[in-house]
Amino acid sequence: MSGAVPPVLWFLFWVGLSVGILSFGFFMAIIIHRGNMKALEVLKTYAEKGIEPPPAVVEMLTRQMGNSDGAKAGREIGQKAGSFIGLVVSACVAGGIAWWRMREGGPQWVVYLFAVIAVFWAVLAIKYLVSTLSTSEK
Repeated sequence: MSGAVPPVLWFLFWVGLSVGILSFGFFMAIIIHRGNMKALEVLKTYAEKGIEPPPAVVEMLTRQMGNSDGAKAGREIGQKAGSFIGLVVSACVAGGIAWWRMREGGPQWVVYLFAVIAVFWAVLAIKYLVSTLSTSEK
């Protein structure tokens, strides 16, 4: 066996990985939506009766829907960390393209363009990293 993977298997791998990731995101969106709809049903029940829900119920629903101060701070840090990871990956891809075109030859402007893009995204990634690490918990 030569050890080389046929191109069709690479294609199937990437298609399968993409479908799996998209399916996971879709499944999580459905779960979150169902949880929020159940919380709205509870509030609707109290509204139909014309009474104010007890503070314990309101607090529980607020925690379930993620509207507490801690959840908001966590989402903000998570968004910054996600931006950092995305920028690091983008900088690595752009740097890889610049390196590949430099080694294989080709238009010099492509090398310069992707090198500048890689540096730009790397600087932004450092900004998000510093911002994420310096954010204090509220």
